[in-house]
Amino acid sequence: MTGSNDWQQYYSAATGRAPRPHLIAALKHVSRVGTAIDLGAGDGVDSRFLLDQGWQVVAVDATPGLRERIAASGHASSWLDARDASFAAVDDLPDADLVFASYSLPFASVAEFAHIWELLTAALRPRGVFAGQLFGHRDDWAERDDVLTHSASEVAELLSDWEIVELVERERDGPSGRGPKHWHFFDIIARRL
Repeated sequence: MTGSNDWQQYYSAATGRAPRPHLIAALKHVSRVGTAIDLGAGDGVDSRFLLDQGWQVVAVDATPGLRERIAASGHASSWLDARDASFAAVDDLPDADLVFASYSLPFASVAEFAHIWELLTAALRPRGVFAGQLFGHRDDWAERDDVLTHSASEVAELLSDWEIVELVERERDGPSGRGPKHWHFFDIIARRL
């Protein structure tokens, strides 16, 4: 999935989905409702859910029309900052209590990942929570030029200065936006110290 049309097709196919279970799990570890950053907000479902829960939301996605996707079900909110931007184009993020990056970080280049990881780390307030996924080397998409993978030791190094709430390496066969595939990923919930 590299082109804008590919993502638009995926968003259309995902219409009506519930908020991601990983987001629901992460919210149990957040100490207060405040500002959330949704990186790779995509179809906007998770951002809408956060808005409904009283969060101020900064939503970022490279596919144009993010504000319209979030507002599609009547979620025009003054508590929403929707940014049509790639990770490389994001130059600042506000102080936040939660950063959610559901399956989006693996689609960053090495340089983009380093940039956005530095920004999100700096944005999280002490005790703020990060939740998201990183792809492992055995993922079917690991050989693609537009997918970034990590080893278990690289993930551990990345999170060495964090309090690990959940770090689970998962492998399974299942559907994707482009048909069936073998998934290898790390589910992460971690708290800034």
